[in-house]
Amino acid sequence: MVLSYLAACTERLNLGTGIVLIAQRNPLVLAKEFASVDVVSNGRVILGIGAGYLQPEFDAIGAPFRERGRRTDEAIDAMRTLWNEGDPSFDGEFWQFSGIDAHPRPTRPGGVPIHIGGHSEAALKRAAERGQGWYGWMQDPEQTADYVRRLSELSERVGRPEELGELEITITPPGRLTADAIDQYAEAGAHRLVSLATPNERSMLHAVEHLGSLSG
Repeated sequence: MVLSYLAACTERLNLGTGIVLIAQRNPLVLAKEFASVDVVSNGRVILGIGAGYLQPEFDAIGAPFRERGRRTDEAIDAMRTLWNEGDPSFDGEFWQFSGIDAHPRPTRPGGVPIHIGGHSEAALKRAAERGQGWYGWMQDPEQTADYVRRLSELSERVGRPEELGELEITITPPGRLTADAIDQYAEAGAHRLVSLATPNERSMLHAVEHLGSLSG
């Protein structure tokens, strides 16, 4: 709902989640929701997802905690099937469907870009194998460079699918952004920064002025 509201209030900003735990959700419903936001935003939405790590959250809604990794992988595949196939059908371990359709479809070929959050080896491997991007939380430029290196190595090791394109790196820095810090993140391999600064802080405005070249 918030993303739809922001889509109506903006024209150029990318909109995204950081992050949705899709192992706690029905992937068909989530796929339709994000396809709708993608359409009303004219293709400006990014679906940031993660597997989760807090068991009480899963227990509270009756979602199996120990299956979260497999459920996350399968949910990604199920959503892309619904977004991209003319006659979508899916036969997975957790979800099965056929003889259905869903509209609207996302505006972009391949569907809504999926960015994987998380710092575990499993999350990094998932990003290399299945994600259009990776989201790092509270990482400094040195840590960012190390994760970019590891992701590059994993992409080669797992044979990253060409249709996913270059892995986009999004980082939330641990402190206020300066022009020098932004340059350091760019050198480390980051494509996009998500600032925690409040809108009335000069650091936020300063960051916005310099992020154009970093985020394209």
